[in-house]
Amino acid sequence: MTTALRTAFDGARHAPDLVEAVVFLDQVLGGLDLGLAGLEVWRTPPTRSRGIDQFRQAVELADPRSANAWESRLRMFAMLQAGFPRLEVNRPVFDLDGNFIGIPDLLDVEAGLALEFDGQDHRKRRQHRADNIREEVLELTNLTVCRVDSLDLGQPRSLRARLTARRAQGMARDRRRDRWTLVEPAWWRRRRAA
Repeated sequence: MTTALRTAFDGARHAPDLVEAVVFLDQVLGGLDLGLAGLEVWRTPPTRSRGIDQFRQAVELADPRSANAWESRLRMFAMLQAGFPRLEVNRPVFDLDGNFIGIPDLLDVEAGLALEFDGQDHRKRRQHRADNIREEVLELTNLTVCRVDSLDLGQPRSLRARLTARRAQGMARDRRRDRWTLVEPAWWRRRRAA
């Protein structure tokens, strides 16, 4: 028997690599509704623990808002392999009138680039249709959308090229045409508080 925080510490430091350590922390922290602050005590354990450097790096990269392991892997790929800045994770996006337009899996705010991880359920007809409609709405606000699945992550060279090209496209956009914001309108804050 062990505490949830000790499990997070041990799982991240014993993971096979940094990416899987982050995946583990994302899922444990999100699933158990633990905050990253609780892990601070484990960043300086009383003795030199095996894997402590990996644990410390994973804590810096972890985000409990990640919805699933593949989303975390895509985030780590974009940041560690494609050189992206830290990405917003499952952050609500609104139009300039305060209407909700969607929650991209990952968002590069500077580039206006929404990364969407499509798992197997996205191949179902109704889900695929909903994804297409949501993508169109996001693009109408001047966001660039890039869809990725697990097969893409197995082809790192081509995925890196795709992500880099889409980020460059987003960076070159006419920002005067941006019709999206991360500022939560009052109605959204009230609903969240209820």
